[in-house]
Amino acid sequence: MPEFMQVEETAFGLDVLVSLSTGYTVKCNPVARQLSMVGSSIADPVKPTPPQYEMVGAGGAKEMRDHDEVSIEDPKTTDKERAAWDKYQERLEKWQAKVDANQEKRDEMEARFIALRAFDVPDRPSDDELAAWAEEQEALFGIVPDKDNGLRERTNIYLLWIEQEVLGTADDAKKIMIGVMRASGLDKEAVDQAVNMFWSPVGDDGGSGADSVGDPGSPDVETEAEE
Repeated sequence: MPEFMQVEETAFGLDVLVSLSTGYTVKCNPVARQLSMVGSSIADPVKPTPPQYEMVGAGGAKEMRDHDEVSIEDPKTTDKERAAWDKYQERLEKWQAKVDANQEKRDEMEARFIALRAFDVPDRPSDDELAAWAEEQEALFGIVPDKDNGLRERTNIYLLWIEQEVLGTADDAKKIMIGVMRASGLDKEAVDQAVNMFWSPVGDDGGSGADSVGDPGSPDVETEAEE
């Protein structure tokens, strides 16, 4: 079991507590199924298909192949095919822009779900305290809650508080996701595998340099990684 997680059995299931880099300890909720469905309603458009050209094989058989960056430069490629390739590139650019925009929406929805449903902060401030905190953020740093997303003001203040005070690093969000998995019934071995997936050992592509089953960023882990 990772060092950042504490698991206590209760009459109602498991209480999973996760320690974050900001010093907060949060209680993760059993919402793994709901988390996995966040953003699933946003469907990407069908990727455009490239124009094709006719290829004659060794036996004389003809077949159609998709054009690519190499084939389109072939001297045998017709002007009509090159024009079709240019239009395909335009469609591809628009498709990619839509896919990227959809992913941004999914990421935003996931971030909101994590903040609002995936965990509870035991010592969460009252609404009045959060409102006073938000006024201080604006006065000192010019940071204000989002006002144009259709959510209630107190919800936006809470989201800003989570972003600014509770979640300090990307690793904190990963810890919470693993805590949600454990609270939702994932066993200890599967949790260790999830930790290993999120924090690969030193040398792996995308690895954080942290121990695969330790607390990312903890002093012991950093010492071990440096050795």
